[in-house]
Amino acid sequence: MSLFTNFLHHTSSRSITQTELARLTKLTRNTIRSLHLGKGNLQNLLKVMDALGLQCAARGLPGGDNIGKQVETLRKRQKLSQTTLGEQVGVTRQTIDKLEKQCIGRVDTLSAVFDALGLKVKLTPVHERKRFIENAANSSTSDEWYTPKNVLTIFYDALGGVFDLDPCSPTRNAEKAPVKARKYYTQKNDGLSLPWHGVVFMNPPYSDVSSWTKKAMESCGTGQARTVIGLVPARTDTRWWNNNCAGKADILFLQGRLKFGSQTNSAPFPSALIFWNAEAELIAEVQKGIPSFHMPKLKGAAE
Repeated sequence: MSLFTNFLHHTSSRSITQTELARLTKLTRNTIRSLHLGKGNLQNLLKVMDALGLQCAARGLPGGDNIGKQVETLRKRQKLSQTTLGEQVGVTRQTIDKLEKQCIGRVDTLSAVFDALGLKVKLTPVHERKRFIENAANSSTSDEWYTPKNVLTIFYDALGGVFDLDPCSPTRNAEKAPVKARKYYTQKNDGLSLPWHGVVFMNPPYSDVSSWTKKAMESCGTGQARTVIGLVPARTDTRWWNNNCAGKADILFLQGRLKFGSQTNSAPFPSALIFWNAEAELIAEVQKGIPSFHMPKLKGAAE
């Protein structure tokens, strides 16, 4: 369901006619009709969203209610300039700048920007917070999504010690941290902006797996980190998987579904362990303790 088909869904499900919505928002009926077609002025869309109590939502979309700031944050995470993003969308740098700083622009431009940034955005009620988004989106900070202890124990045995870094830990207190490591970055530190080193383990926030897997790949590629291991959903259909994992790293597809942290039920998705720049011996030792299928990285593939 596209963003604007989704918009139509919300208006029709509430039995709100275009005329009634126009009266409610003090916009013309033609303006409302244009918004239903995915066109028109972004400020008008924001006015309608406010009137209906709707927000943009997507996996990977930063928090907050300022769409311009969200776009800017995503663009910078993907290391795109305003000019480059504009070229991908077919607009000028100035258009992207106005969108980010003033939330000024066209609705179809915003839709194209979301597409270029790899987001599948839809509108949801402001009060709606799905369980997966609440917990899995913040997997590093919710004990319901902590890495299973038995998985970590297998790694400690294979490494003969602890990890050098957990870049997305819920705490810097070694006694309370779910992962044993010599150093921790928390959400407050912003592990995406800090250098990684040594052998790294991450169970990243599932709301932004793309940025974390890209950071892992690049950290090994530059030599900052020796090895990065990530526990992620096995989403083979996503852009981040194909850009940052498949062929770029060794992958263990785990058999069955994991039970994360304090959860009594298995996760509703399959999981995979991604090994960037890992030694074959480490992967083999881990696989001895975790039933899985190994998909090796492509020969000659750069990290």
